[in-house]
Amino acid sequence: MLSGPDGTTNLKLKSGVNLRGESSGGTVLKTSLDQVTGSAVLKASAQHSILVSNMTITSSWSGSYTTDHQSNNPSAGGPDSMIHIANYGEAPSYDITIDDVIVEKFKRMAIRIEHSRDVVVKNTTFRNATDLGPGGSGYGISIQGTAKTDRLGFDNDTLWNVVEDSTFEGPYLRHGALIQFVAHNNVLRGNTFNGTKLDAIDLHGELEYLNEISGNVITDVLTGAGIGLGNTGGSAPSNHSKSGKGNYIHDNTIRNSQIGISVTMGTPDTLIEDNLIENTTTIADAAGIKVLNGPGTVIRGNVIRNNTASGYWGVRLERDKGDAGAGNIGEGNPENVLIENNRIEGNANGIGLFAGVGILLKANILNNVNEDYYKAAGVTVTEQ
Repeated sequence: MLSGPDGTTNLKLKSGVNLRGESSGGTVLKTSLDQVTGSAVLKASAQHSILVSNMTITSSWSGSYTTDHQSNNPSAGGPDSMIHIANYGEAPSYDITIDDVIVEKFKRMAIRIEHSRDVVVKNTTFRNATDLGPGGSGYGISIQGTAKTDRLGFDNDTLWNVVEDSTFEGPYLRHGALIQFVAHNNVLRGNTFNGTKLDAIDLHGELEYLNEISGNVITDVLTGAGIGLGNTGGSAPSNHSKSGKGNYIHDNTIRNSQIGISVTMGTPDTLIEDNLIENTTTIADAAGIKVLNGPGTVIRGNVIRNNTASGYWGVRLERDKGDAGAGNIGEGNPENVLIENNRIEGNANGIGLFAGVGILLKANILNNVNEDYYKAAGVTVTEQ
């Protein structure tokens, strides 16, 4: 569309029709939508075979940004989402590609993928959410199904979606990429995250399972984790707790973050393998890989190095207090955690077992500034 009449123009994506600009920096799709619940600039409901590419999608919002993640921004505005890809009843959207798009000045989720499959988002830049407060604001991308319901085997299951080679620019993002509501077999790979307010990649404690997080570069997450599994908070029916089983976290690079990778709230059977976590030098009491209630977590082949901040531990296991606002759901000790063939060097401290049952340590290389290894009374561990 090169020109249009005065008045309101609505764009509804249609199967088999592509929407292309000339360049992401030169073609601008701007909306005046502001504080409209459920609003989106582009929406696809039960559509397929669509390409959206080479443009900026923004809003006319001109309020003040904030990095406050505990209170909602009174100046927030813009649409809830820029792109919303969804089902219509049992029918999903599928075979949709978002390529070389800049999304900004939204309130809740720049791109929202729900009850859909085979959606690829690549070479896309996420930035400048207008609200980072609680209640689902400030997410770059959310891949989600139905709260507490596994749709495996149904057409509108949420699976086989990919986010790759994209950039998530803080500080005005609460989370960069989020997977929630029993979404499974999705992939986040080769992306760059910088300075998000909370967890850059967040498996949101909604039973999401068998997702793969690989090859991402994450820097400067000062009040959260580079990659987090399990979560407190939320309210019924979408109150948070554990992530699901079998999520695979590998070959990521995480620098200068309060926690590199965290596993909490009873999240089971997570495989954490071949990640590089380094260069946290000023964030006190930080950790490379932190497991609370994470039964069956495998920590294998990771390099954790040069994290010299006071109180830093390369690998830290401790008791999970659970969610105090929900009857302490998720409370418990780390159980049956395998820590194997990791190289943990040049950090303030190495492996700290502050709680745990059935922990197995095997063939780790430790060479750190203060303590290489600490085991609290009552921890049961086998060392090989």
